[in-house]
Amino acid sequence: IAADRAHVGALQLDPGEVIAVVGRFDAIAGAFADAVARACGDLVLPLTGRRQRCHDAKALGHVFHTIRRMEKPVVALVKGRAYAGGAGLATACDIVLAHEDARFAYPEVTIGFVPAMVMTLLRRSVGEKQAFDLVSTGRILKADEAREFGLVSRVFAAREFDQLSQSVLNTLADAPPSAMLKLSKLNPG
Repeated sequence: IAADRAHVGALQLDPGEVIAVVGRFDAIAGAFADAVARACGDLVLPLTGRRQRCHDAKALGHVFHTIRRMEKPVVALVKGRAYAGGAGLATACDIVLAHEDARFAYPEVTIGFVPAMVMTLLRRSVGEKQAFDLVSTGRILKADEAREFGLVSRVFAAREFDQLSQSVLNTLADAPPSAMLKLSKLNPG
């Protein structure tokens, strides 16, 4: 599923589908949050400043929670930057496939924001000390470093990224839906 601000709101799933989140992760995170807020009827008045940031954080937290409860595999295909909410979105996914040029960062603390919801996901993925390191420094990780940390499942070379990513998606899509459902219950969010 190609995700951008125009398509996220129309996200619909059929039984047995694999959910692939593809695109610019720094923009996708905002698009998902907007879609969730629209669905909840929360975007009635324009929000500004602190109120907007709180609203965005709640909407993105809802997205993370929804992803973790999905009964289908959710796969992030990251080709470019996945910073802040985009990195959180990738972290919430079951599998992260990264292009060799992908970059990951959790820089929220540099603007005075504490990414508490992302911290929960990160601690589960990489452990307490690594999670604290990532969110307290905001440093940028290359794809291979992100794989070493446990943030990324696989890194593919540029020339193979599309083909190998599609192969992973096909393998997941070909698995019996009942098996995927049982697997999702073993790995609850």
